[in-house]
Amino acid sequence: MIKKYYKKIILGIFLFNVFLVWNLILYPVNLDEVWNYGFSHNIYSLLIPYKDFNMVITPFYPFLMSLGFHLFGSSMLVFHIEQALISVVFCFILFALLKEKAWFIIPLLFVPINVSFPSYNIFLFYLLVLLVYLEKNERSDYIIGFILGLVVLTKQSVGVCLLLPSLYYIKNFDKIKKRIIGFIIPISIFVLYLVFTGSLYSFLDLCLFGLFDFASGNGGKFSIYLILFILMIGITIYFIYNDKKNIVNYYVLFFYSIMIPLFDTYHFAVAFLAFLLMILLKIRKNIMKPELFGISIIIFAVILTCSFRLRGRIVYPNNIRHFEYRFIDYESLVFTNKVNEFINKNKDREFVFLNSNGYYFRIINDMKISYIDLINTGNFGYDGSNKLLREIKKKKNAIFLVDRSELSLVKQTDKQGLNYVLDNGKRIGKIDFYEIYVLNS
Repeated sequence: MIKKYYKKIILGIFLFNVFLVWNLILYPVNLDEVWNYGFSHNIYSLLIPYKDFNMVITPFYPFLMSLGFHLFGSSMLVFHIEQALISVVFCFILFALLKEKAWFIIPLLFVPINVSFPSYNIFLFYLLVLLVYLEKNERSDYIIGFILGLVVLTKQSVGVCLLLPSLYYIKNFDKIKKRIIGFIIPISIFVLYLVFTGSLYSFLDLCLFGLFDFASGNGGKFSIYLILFILMIGITIYFIYNDKKNIVNYYVLFFYSIMIPLFDTYHFAVAFLAFLLMILLKIRKNIMKPELFGISIIIFAVILTCSFRLRGRIVYPNNIRHFEYRFIDYESLVFTNKVNEFINKNKDREFVFLNSNGYYFRIINDMKISYIDLINTGNFGYDGSNKLLREIKKKKNAIFLVDRSELSLVKQTDKQGLNYVLDNGKRIGKIDFYEIYVLNS
């Protein structure tokens, strides 16, 4: 058995190590990673999504990623090991889908976005690839419906959109019925979970009613990506017009909903991956000879090496709890230790992080996640900014760590609560660019 599959085993081990090294050492920590890890860490800590902490997406990805924590601990290392394993499985599904064109995709796995990076948006692309594979190989409609349910439970907006072409394309009532049954199974389990945990209303508020606030506060600006996005839509519609029976084109078109409402470079890159998948599937024969593939891998390795060398001084491993084996530069490490020292000196006080790094500092200091530690606009449900402001006003004895620069530099940060503290609080100190405030009596 091992001899029969030894090439695939070796390839899987190789890809696993590439993904793990790339994500842990060559790619610096970013906010999306911290938040995704934080959601999983909260679930592992038995906090109830929506009720105990705010989250504006459905919870399948953080639930999935929290499973390994129960066996191996809740470190960022375990988080990335899980993601690397999932990414390897995704690659083999992609190889099976592309067949003789599979090798061409490897240098592109990291362009324009790292496809192995832990994110529910990336995981959505994995599920899209799985759906396309199942459709092209005419697998069980029950399974297709079940996977569509998991898409909804990963990101509700994209999930609902992908459900539409699946039902529209299939004209056979018996097949539609089977897909609906498969779809209902995971959705029913999730609804029961919400009811039994008393989090149904909170879920509806955050993930449905609050989306209007999210859209109004995080709308994108005109850029070259908007032009490219319109071009992608036009090409996809053209493919649909010329091949109305190909469900892949419909899936890709509706997957573009990932750009709504947060229109930015990152979400464009994920949408572009779906577009790239559609293009590769339309290529009839192998488009890259082995020697050209080898050259592309060498070039890719040189780019990785250069990117690593140019990142400046890093400390690896480091002394940051849960993040010991994660890329961090020396300056960030020094700043983190300064903040941690201040927190440890004031353990008897409540802290409120009015900055994007609330999750980061609470996790590394083993502090319970607060409902207001993710202060993005739209993350508090309907009329969320006023809800956040009311919570801030209650924190009469708290220490506020404020990053004033987020007023202009971070689009997602809710500005109302931050401005209230700056206008009505007393500044008592500073840690680099963090200002320390307390509210006036």
